[in-house]
Amino acid sequence: MKIVIIGGGWSGCAAAISARKAGAEVEIFEKTDLLLGLGNVG
Repeated sequence: MKIVIIGGGWSGCAAAISARKAGAEVEIFEKTDLLLGLGNVG
């Protein structure tokens, strides 16, 4: 199974980790250069 995640913030990365542990192939798309960002909300 392949999972595509839009957004590399905390939730997106947590979802990616969970999906990988379940055996899925994961691809994350993030508009910035940083995964986990700056922790900003809003």
